[in-house]
Amino acid sequence: MTNATDRKAMLQNEISKIVGCDVEITIRGDRKFTFSTDRVDQDLEFHLTSYFGNAMILDGESAIDDCGTFVYMRAA
Repeated sequence: MTNATDRKAMLQNEISKIVGCDVEITIRGDRKFTFSTDRVDQDLEFHLTSYFGNAMILDGESAIDDCGTFVYMRAA
């Protein structure tokens, strides 16, 4: 059986393949997550909402030229 760290790594790898760049997942709290990239990706929000469907709720997005893109979501 895989542990939470392994599941997180597998999910990061799967989403990174879909998006086409490395995506990091940060757990912000109970059922709250940040998905981030090292570059600005205008399609990250679209890819994540398409991937998760109704299982996750979008809380916001920000893109900073020298930092990347950050999408804030919570489990439904």
